[in-house]
Amino acid sequence: MSADAVLSSFVSDRASTSSVITFQDDVRDWGKQGVAGCTIHQVLIRKHGSTGAYSSVRRFIAKMIKEVTPGATVMLDFAPDPCHLFKKQDPKLA
Repeated sequence: MSADAVLSSFVSDRASTSSVITFQDDVRDWGKQGVAGCTIHQVLIRKHGSTGAYSSVRRFIAKMIKEVTPGATVMLDFAPDPCHLFKKQDPKLA
């Protein structure tokens, strides 16, 4: 087998499976609670014996955030604040 074939099989095997998948339920829960990615990575290493890299956790959390559907948005329209307009007209008050 050529060196290129070995390298491409290694890269494709690594890219297809995340080391976080085993712990995905815990990582999702911690992410939703606002736990930092570096803290999640350290817990996976210390408590679960994970050998995955921090970048795996970071990618998993980034993907998880993209999957969250945004809530409804509402356009608010307010009249300008008179004090704000006054400050813009008089540079001494800005």
